[in-house]
Amino acid sequence: MSNEFDIGPLTWVKDEIDKSLNTVLDSLKKLSDNITETSHLRLAQTHAYQASGALDMVGLEGCKRFCSELEHCFSKLEKHEIICTPALIHQLIEAVEALKSYIEALMKGARDIPLRLYENLAPIVIAQGRELEKSELFFPDTSVPIPKDLPTLELSDEDYNKYISEQRVKYQKSFLNWLQTKQKESLDSMAEATLNVSQAQIRNVPKAMWWVASAFAESLLD
Repeated sequence: MSNEFDIGPLTWVKDEIDKSLNTVLDSLKKLSDNITETSHLRLAQTHAYQASGALDMVGLEGCKRFCSELEHCFSKLEKHEIICTPALIHQLIEAVEALKSYIEALMKGARDIPLRLYENLAPIVIAQGRELEKSELFFPDTSVPIPKDLPTLELSDEDYNKYISEQRVKYQKSFLNWLQTKQKESLDSMAEATLNVSQAQIRNVPKAMWWVASAFAESLLD
């Protein structure tokens, strides 16, 4: 599944995003020099919100989600709902720098795969007392039509039910194995099972839905 990103609209707001994220970085670095001076967090939160709005305008939903989590963390730190530690501030700085690098890569033609931001965002979410699932950073473009050459299996009702049942068992076994071992082969099997279900669909809507599901399994390999 293609994640090609049209950089045209991003070029219009890139300067605004850069200024906002640079202000966030500057505020965090000042905070790292004196972690008791939490007033810097208010400015960081404001500019993270501004960056989030600009990213939303150009359809970068994963980046928007990233900024939203930064905002939430800044707010909780300012309200002393979570402890402000040098380690957390360092993680926040690394997260903002990772987001800036991600956006720069998009400008150079990289594919928009927000899952690449997971390793930087997960610690920020965990610091707030929650867990971040990789699926929360999966934002497929469902407006993209499915490939015209995607095959369709012609099955009787009886054969269809049997086939779908077989794919469900295959997926469930592979998913359980992946949770336990994190082996690439398990993800390959999950992607294959969902793609098989897609090919068994006649109508476009369920066909597209299962095709997207197979793309998600494939994206976990990145």
